[in-house]
Amino acid sequence: MKRALGILLFAAILHPALSSAKSKRLIAIDAYCTQIRDEFRETVPLAFAGPDPWVEIDDIGAALSDDTIAYVYADGPRIRWVVLMMSGSKQNWNQTVDYYFRDDGTIAKRERLLDSAAANIELQEVSYYENGRPVKEFTHHHALGPGREDSSRLDDPDAPVYMSVQDLPFPNTPDYWRQLAGLPCLAGPGIRAKLAERLIDVPNQVFGILKSN
Repeated sequence: MKRALGILLFAAILHPALSSAKSKRLIAIDAYCTQIRDEFRETVPLAFAGPDPWVEIDDIGAALSDDTIAYVYADGPRIRWVVLMMSGSKQNWNQTVDYYFRDDGTIAKRERLLDSAAANIELQEVSYYENGRPVKEFTHHHALGPGREDSSRLDDPDAPVYMSVQDLPFPNTPDYWRQLAGLPCLAGPGIRAKLAERLIDVPNQVFGILKSN
């Protein structure tokens, strides 16, 4: 979808002014999202390739070049952070979208970064949400490299908006407590092996709970 630069200019806000334009509640959302990133800094996420269909993968190198890769970070049964990474090899663009979710599953913030080498444009979008409703969006763009921006060559792929974790399209979205409850060997001698298979990517807090039982 071609998006005219005039639309971008209408919505654009100069990057140095972003912080001064933010209200206290937006700053609070930023702090919450920074906390999430810090919590999962050393966590191995679940990875999916898609979207037709979405499948869980262990080896990112096995994904096709035009596949979208999704990283899902969860704290026990709660999905907190999702990262989509996609590219268009023919259109020469790359895009990353971060979704941050609150404890109740609703979205708190969506950050989108699009690099278009063909148009020499880097587009940044940041959207804030409260109670499942959008409250503010900032858009900024600048030249990706030397030379002028060429909006006529901007092929904007857009990206989905997931208003809650219930909208996420990934199969078997992590809900580890339900998985554990359904294990037939829960009371049997093979429990540790099964738990190791099911919970290999679960944060360390979950392992601590299991070891204490």
